[in-house]
Formats: sequence, C-alpha cells, structure tokens
Amino acid sequence: MRSNRYLIAALATGGALLTFGGAAPAQASTDNSAFLDTLSARGIDVSPQSAPALRLAGLMMCTELNGGRSVQDVAQRWRNPAATQQDLYEIASAAQQQLCPSTA
Repeated sequence: MRSNRYLIAALATGGALLTFGGAAPAQASTDNSAFLDTLSARGIDVSPQSAPALRLAGLMMCTELNGGRSVQDVAQRWRNPAATQQDLYEIASAAQQQLCPSTA
C-alpha cells in the first residue's frame, strides 16, 4: 500500500498554510506568468509574496492531474484556511489549463 505524503508550503501572505498531497512537482509545459494571470483573472489574489507558493501549488496539482485525478478531485484534496473550495478549484483548473494541458 502506497503511503500518501503531504507537503506544506507556507504562503507569505498572512502565514497561511497550503497543504497538498503528491510526490514531486510536474514539469510545467507553459509559461508560469500565464498561470498567474489566469488566477488573477479568476479573482485569486496574486502578489509577489504569494506567487511562488501558487506556482508550486499549480505544479503539485499537475502531478495529481497527471496521475489521473480530475480537477474536482484535486481541489477537494487540498486545504488552505485562507481559500475557499472554489478558490482551490480555480487554482487546479488554471493549473490544468496553463501548466499541464495534456491532462485535460
């Protein structure tokens, strides 16, 4: 039985924690700025402090998407006290669209 590893990345804004499952980030297939621009357009606060954690979250979500999970499943597995489930869905959806489109 494979154990599930959880990584925690601290978001610089307010010290919020973003928890996600996965082993290693997937390779990004497109420009990170397009991913961040998509998040911003969807109402996610993208700042110089949050951008690195958001990029990492997107890559980690791609790892799960590459493993066959749906965007909905990935969003439901993640937790962030500062984010709604809709926010997490938007991040996973933007990751699929901009960082790992081969998973669509």
